[in-house]
Amino acid sequence: MIIMDNPKDDSFELSQIIKAMKGGGIWSTPAVSDQPTVTLVRWSVRETERGERHFVGYNFEGREGRVSTAIQSYDRERCQGVTKSGRIYCLIGRAGFDADADYVWNHWRYAQGVKWKDVSNEYSGADPRGVQEE
Repeated sequence: MIIMDNPKDDSFELSQIIKAMKGGGIWSTPAVSDQPTVTLVRWSVRETERGERHFVGYNFEGREGRVSTAIQSYDRERCQGVTKSGRIYCLIGRAGFDADADYVWNHWRYAQGVKWKDVSNEYSGADPRGVQEE
């Protein structure tokens, strides 16, 4: 998958699309001002050996795997967290696994050279919307 900065720009060539596809289909996220909130399903929380924690899951609206910047705060009652970028992540349903998100996470962690552990159980809470993943 790729995201084009300006899909109406005719200068975006097929060779750029093929290069992006061969590169694994990972792209930058929109600016926080353009996308202040992200809803994750099939989510997990992963802690690096540096002590940073990241949301990893499937971005429901964007239909993509997503890895957040480091988590700064988390409201268990609302199932929402704020990350270093200032973006708000809403966790829906129970923690789970998403292959797209795991793909992005693995690329990020290899690039950062970090080990990690799953700490999702610390983020479980009452889902205010009552959505249950099957």
